[in-house]
Amino acid sequence: MTRLTSRMKPQTIAFVARAVVGVGLIVGAGWLLHYMQGHKPQAASSFTRQMTRKVATVTAQTVMIAPRWSGYGTARAMTAADIAAEVAAVVVERPDHIEDGAFVQAGELLIRLDDTDFAEAVQRSRHTIESYEAQIAGLLVEQDRLRDQLELAVQATGLARDELERLRTALQSGGAKEVEVERMEREVTRVEREESALQQQIELIPTRRSSLIARMASERAGLHITEKNLARTRITAPFAGYLQQVNVDVGEHIRSGVVVARLVDLSRIEVPLRIPVSAAGFIHPQDEVRLHTDAATDADWEGRVVRIAPEADPRTRTITVYVEVAQGAKLDGGARLLPGQFILGTILGSHQEPVVLVPRRSVVEDRVLVADDDGRVLARSVDVSSHVDGAYPRIDPIETEWAVISSGLSPGDRVIVTNLDELEPGMRVEAEQTDTARQGMNP
Repeated sequence: MTRLTSRMKPQTIAFVARAVVGVGLIVGAGWLLHYMQGHKPQAASSFTRQMTRKVATVTAQTVMIAPRWSGYGTARAMTAADIAAEVAAVVVERPDHIEDGAFVQAGELLIRLDDTDFAEAVQRSRHTIESYEAQIAGLLVEQDRLRDQLELAVQATGLARDELERLRTALQSGGAKEVEVERMEREVTRVEREESALQQQIELIPTRRSSLIARMASERAGLHITEKNLARTRITAPFAGYLQQVNVDVGEHIRSGVVVARLVDLSRIEVPLRIPVSAAGFIHPQDEVRLHTDAATDADWEGRVVRIAPEADPRTRTITVYVEVAQGAKLDGGARLLPGQFILGTILGSHQEPVVLVPRRSVVEDRVLVADDDGRVLARSVDVSSHVDGAYPRIDPIETEWAVISSGLSPGDRVIVTNLDELEPGMRVEAEQTDTARQGMNP
């Protein structure tokens, strides 16, 4: 080693020394940087917590208002029908104006089917009924005739019996022969048989008449069905409305039950609004509702609550409120609420209730920041039941958009309304009411 060192030149020794010193400096700098990075977040966090910011606050207060609840739903027609054929036949007529989107009046012809077979069946049934009626009338005549014949037969029987009794008396005295008595006995038997037969025929007439009446009633029932089937060959609109679609054309053979058209009445529209379940106890039938679409239009409608679903949806924590909108049956150029539209609605409560109000802008993702008595920022989770517009100068002299808080805040809490994106729970703040803090502060 001594030899090696002695053989090295002075320049080489100086180079090695500088390299060793450089490596040491690099290692030391790396260790120092690692130490500083490990302790930097705590220092910054401590510094952040120690900073004091000026913020504007409002005091949450209870006010009496008619609550409003917002919801959404899809409009649907209260009266709509899939019109189906009730008999099987060939389509022989479809008026020219019967097209998709056409308006039709109640009772207007949509489709006419071939009625030949049905008309013939009606005629046959009517002829059969006329035949039964004639037979029943004939039975009355026959009954009168049989009664006359029976009366004569009774008389003939009486005479024959008298004659037989006379001959039997004469036979005993020798005034008549045995053969004469036997002949008269046969005659009495014959007339008695005729009398009995006539009596039986008369007794059968009510039964024959009842049978004819029953058969005629059955035929009349069949005629009623046949006449209805004949009428069913004319498929008409059951109410006034718009044709959503027409599915058949002339020449098609359709079966019973086939839907030939769909008809929609626009005069009464229903919107099932889904609203927060917290509103269930405050909504009543006939409460006013304002409806509008989510499109960029000025179209809106007024409706009324007609009924309320008895159960809530546990998944969405909403209940369904059914709103009815009355409007004209025809599209006269004005905005009409149409079935299938997605609708946003606001229910205007009819009874004033005490609620806690805070500015709407102070609520971010169902959370508000409040300043406690020590000037610390606290985060509160809140439930917003609805939003209202209006002036409440007792809370804030300028604010007009408010959130109704159903839980999470109490009257008297100082709600922070400025610098919300800069604040974190635990920070110190210097809180001022909005009427004094607005000057020179950016909300």
